[in-house]
Amino acid sequence: MRSRYTAFVKEDKDYLLRTWHESTRPKELDFEPLHWRSLKIEAFMPSFIGDNGTCEIRCESTRRCRKYDHFERKQPICKRKRPLVLH
Repeated sequence: MRSRYTAFVKEDKDYLLRTWHESTRPKELDFEPLHWRSLKIEAFMPSFIGDNGTCEIRCESTRRCRKYDHFERKQPICKRKRPLVLH
C-alpha cells in the first residue's frame, strides 16, 4: 500500500501499471492536478483462510486549495510462492 501511495505521489506511472493486478488495471493512467498529502493505515484484519487480509487506509489530498479525504477497505491480492504457515 505504501509503495503504491508513494508511486502516486511521485507520479510513477510505470511502477503503478506494472504492479496493478491485470483484472482491475486501467489501460491508461492520467494524473489529475491532485496533490497527495498523507496516508494512514487505519486497520488491518488478517484472514485465516488463505493468506489475504483486509486493510483500511485513509488518504488526504488537495486539489485547487480544497482538501479531500479518501477511505478504502482493500483486500490485496497476494501471490506467494510458498504457503503461509501459522504457528
